[in-house]
Amino acid sequence: WAWAYWKYLGDNSQITPIIQALSTEAAKYSHGINGATPEGFAQAALAEHLRPLCHRCSGRGSMPMGGVCPRCKGEGGKQLSRSAIARLIGAKSWKPAYAGTLSILLGEISAWEYAIYQTVKQNLKQKQP
Repeated sequence: WAWAYWKYLGDNSQITPIIQALSTEAAKYSHGINGATPEGFAQAALAEHLRPLCHRCSGRGSMPMGGVCPRCKGEGGKQLSRSAIARLIGAKSWKPAYAGTLSILLGEISAWEYAIYQTVKQNLKQKQP
């Protein structure tokens, strides 16, 4: 629940457990990737998840009347460059091997978000008359 306390309640003391949890997960998949550190993968996944949303489409990637957003080209926001991600990971340059570990960590963050959503949904359901 560190993610909920940090993201939705602004409790910055939770950033350490979040980075530790992501680093532990990254260590399972980043073994043998030269120059990259599990903590770096955690930082990169967090930065990618929190990247700024496109103001034109509000992060949807599509326009309200249909079609792909011309500003973000359907991405919903500005992605970090591969070189920026490599620097966060602790490597000198981007390697395709990094993508799998980042994808797994972003999936982990999505699972946390989904768990929060399910808990709120369940709590609201129980409070209805």
